[in-house]
Amino acid sequence: MIRLLRIICQSGLDPSLFYEIKQTMAPEQIYVIGGRDFVRHILDSGDEVGPDSHVEEEEYIVVANGKFSLRIGRGTEKTYQLRNALNIIHIPAGQEHYFRASSSLDYIVVKLSKSRILLSALHRVLWKKRE
Repeated sequence: MIRLLRIICQSGLDPSLFYEIKQTMAPEQIYVIGGRDFVRHILDSGDEVGPDSHVEEEEYIVVANGKFSLRIGRGTEKTYQLRNALNIIHIPAGQEHYFRASSSLDYIVVKLSKSRILLSALHRVLWKKRE
């Protein structure tokens, strides 16, 4: 599973790979890999998330199917209708965002904390020096 989660952040995405990854993740469980947090969320139609913001974390919403609305910052609310079309939506650090499901949704959020990524890289460098 860890290898598959790395692929979702680092390469071109195939919807079938996304479905395979989702099936290996328990909902609302945080997986921390290389300074990134991965969380699978399942929402029912009408569920809302936010408004929310993360001072230090960038966030990526990875979703392939469903209908939802998203507002980032002070921008206008945008509606997405997806059918087997893998999309990654970037939310910059510090930007308030609001998310509303218009259908049932099963998606992954990837959070990147700059300080956590730096600590992870430092740990790898120090570990190599010990070998």
